[in-house]
Amino acid sequence: MAYFMIFFPLYLVLAWISLRGTWKRKEFQYYWVQIPVLAAVLALNILIASGVQMASISSVLTGLFSNYIK
Repeated sequence: MAYFMIFFPLYLVLAWISLRGTWKRKEFQYYWVQIPVLAAVLALNILIASGVQMASISSVLTGLFSNYIK
């Protein structure tokens, strides 16, 4: 929970900057990509900071996208 409290405000600023540009350009169709990517990066950073041993980020992404791409 402590890592969430550290990283969440930082990612709120990152999300606000990222989504604000998309809002100004009225490109709302990209939100379905941007919001899950921001959430996945936040989750990965919390897992890495808490010391969870992972093989690599590419293996995590492969496992994540293997359900969608066949």
